[in-house]
Amino acid sequence: MTQSFESRALLRDVTLRDGLQLTGKMLPTARKLEIARRLLELGVPALEIGSMARPDLVPPMANTVEVISELTPEELDHCWVWVATPRHVEKAAAAGARHFQYCFSASDSHNQANIGRSTEDSLAAMPAAIELAQEVGGSIQLCIATSFTCPFEGRVPEQRVIDIANDPRAHGAVDVVVCDTLGQAVP
Repeated sequence: MTQSFESRALLRDVTLRDGLQLTGKMLPTARKLEIARRLLELGVPALEIGSMARPDLVPPMANTVEVISELTPEELDHCWVWVATPRHVEKAAAAGARHFQYCFSASDSHNQANIGRSTEDSLAAMPAAIELAQEVGGSIQLCIATSFTCPFEGRVPEQRVIDIANDPRAHGAVDVVVCDTLGQAVP
């Protein structure tokens, strides 16, 4: 039996989340909306518009809920929000989000430092996050951070990432994103 895989690349602009999260400054909601709408007008097919991370830990993301609530349903069809817990999905969905990047780290040390829980705890919570996304007619991606290297543990074993991606608790995710968090992966 042969298996057919659709070959496609999808551009997703990450300016409003990854591009801003380390700046230490929050752009006003109106400016974020202006950027999002301009990118959509230019034909960018997907945007990462923010994160549900705690505002005290990631101040530039403090107005993500406001950004979500100001975008139209049509605009939100092209927008993704970074989440790490079912509660994040719930809060973003209440504002109107429908596409969620459920992210946690392959390495326990990084996940503990970044999210405050073990990788196993994050994976165990994923079915609830998937269910919440599906309840609002949305979709969820599994984003596995530190898939290649961890700042605390070094090289991450490939099998660790494969096991997470294939874990039955991740079934229901529309995609698996393997993240080179530290920018150290090589082909």
